Amino acid sequence: KKGEEIQGADIGRYTAPQEGAEEIKKQLEEIFCDPNYKNTERHQEQRIQEATRLANTVPCEPAHYDIHLEGDQLKRALREGRHKAPGVDKWKADDMCELPDEAYECLADIWNLVLQGEELPEQWTKVRVVTIPKESGGYRGLSIGTVTWRAGMTCIVRMLDPWAQGWLADELHGGLKGRSPDVLHDLIMQDLNDAEREDEIMVGGKIDIKKCFDTVDPHPVSY
Repeated sequence: KKGEEIQGADIGRYTAPQEGAEEIKKQLEEIFCDPNYKNTERHQEQRIQEATRLANTVPCEPAHYDIHLEGDQLKRALREGRHKAPGVDKWKADDMCELPDEAYECLADIWNLVLQGEELPEQWTKVRVVTIPKESGGYRGLSIGTVTWRAGMTCIVRMLDPWAQGWLADELHGGLKGRSPDVLHDLIMQDLNDAEREDEIMVGGKIDIKKCFDTVDPHPVSY
């Protein structure tokens, strides 16, 4: 509720949850509800061409896209997601894990229809945004999808992993199976130790693109 104080936490310049929620709402509207966005048929065609050009740079074999989900896969993914926050429908993975096996088969049927081109269930298109205080002040928005969406996507990403590993650059680390950022940290520490032992000067830098994912144009990506 507006004006309700948050006790025992340093939340930057805000003292009411509503203020943080309104800031996140404003940021998301600027990104996804741009009034200057051109929604003409010609502009949409240009964006489709852009997305197609990018997609064509990725090697593709039809077999890799023959994705079919089974109930036991979804059940396993839901079990792995236990004790995690629910989405807008308030269904927790803990609750879903109490369902009979037939329920997972029904969920797999829904997912397979979606993979064949049917529309997404409405609840899957919505996310719950949680505001997390930042040390520098203000809030960071964390989007939480429904557990059934997350479980299905977990299965799909795992099935596509062999294909992705075949073309993703070796230099990429983090978010990929068997490619922990710790490898990069170990390499940096090794170089630092070598420089100190040889009494050499070592200079490095780190590039961080501000709001990188937030500023990706969602329109061509959605095609």
